[in-house]
Amino acid sequence: MLDYRYFNSIAIPPTITSLMVIWVLCGQFLFHQGSLIQLYPLLLLFPLVILSHLYLIIISHGFKRFDMAFFGLIHGLLSFVVWTFAIMFSNGQSI
Repeated sequence: MLDYRYFNSIAIPPTITSLMVIWVLCGQFLFHQGSLIQLYPLLLLFPLVILSHLYLIIISHGFKRFDMAFFGLIHGLLSFVVWTFAIMFSNGQSI
C-alpha cells in the first residue's frame, strides 16, 4: 500500500519555492520597494526549503535517502538562485 504522506511531503520544498515567487510578485503591488514586511518572510523561506529537504532525507529509507539528497542538492541550488533574485527584486532601487 502506498504511503501518500511521503508523496505529499516531496512537494513541500518546490511549493515553498513557488511561494517565494508569488510573495514577491504580489508584494510589489501591496508594499513599497524595500519594505521590510516584504523582505523578512523571504529571509525565512530559503532556510525552510533546506530544512524540508533535510526532513525528506531523514524520513527516507535505503537508497531513497541518496535520491532525496540528490534532489535536495539540485533543488537547493536552484532555490538559492530564485531566493537571491527574489530579494534583489523586492529591494529594487531602495539601496
